[in-house]
Formats: sequence, structure tokens, C-alpha cells
Amino acid sequence: MSTTVATTHHPMAIVSRLLAVFLVMHGVAHFVGVTGTITHIRDGTSASVAADTWSVGNGVVLGVLAALWAVAGLAFMVVAVMLWLHAAAARVALLWVAGCSLALSAVSLWAAVVGVVINVVLMVAVWFLPALTGDGGGGR
Repeated sequence: MSTTVATTHHPMAIVSRLLAVFLVMHGVAHFVGVTGTITHIRDGTSASVAADTWSVGNGVVLGVLAALWAVAGLAFMVVAVMLWLHAAAARVALLWVAGCSLALSAVSLWAAVVGVVINVVLMVAVWFLPALTGDGGGGR
């Protein structure tokens, strides 16, 4: 009987797989921003942004916001696949996607306050837990 542990059963491999599943769910959650923004376009209403300091009613601007929400959601799903497959670039990709999502969430405050928290936690966790992607990390 072998005492070698398969890569997929290593504790950090399991954590990275769970993180990948979470990233897919987070990506799907981004489509709440898409549907909410499209609802504003359809109804001809304004959306409050930047912690209710601005109101955006221009359909083109709202369409761009909806597209950004969709792109960020899809990007989280791509990063989830990269993480699942242990791609070397997964850590850097997740830092970039979470950073862009953080900026989008900040623009969409207060509606996306949970996204701010999730993206900050993702960025800190990936920075300090490089074993999730196996590339050495930066928080040493």
C-alpha cells in the first residue's frame, strides 16, 4: 500500500478547490449587478453609485456598468478554472480580478458593500496563502 498522498487530496489542494467553487459562486453573484443595472435601464430610473454621492441615469453609462459586472463575473469563473487546474498564473489572475472587482464594488456602494469585503478578503488570502496556487507567493 502506498503512503503517497495524491495531489488532489493534499489539504491545500482541497482548500484551493473549495476556493475555486467559491469563486464560481462569486462570479455568478456578479450577475446580480448586471440584472440590477439592466433593471434601471429598462425602467428609466437612476442608480445610486459611490456611496449614494452620485446618481447615474444615462443608459449608456449604466450599460457599461452592466457589462463590467458581467466581465468581472466571467473573469472570476475563468480564475476558478485556473485555480482548479493549478495553473501557475492563477494567483496573479485572482489578484487582478479581485482588484478590478473591488474597484467596481466601490463604485457601486452601498449596493455592493459585501463585494468590497469579499474582494479584500480574497486579495489578502491569496497574498498570504501562496500555497493555494503553489507559486511561492508574496506575503513571506
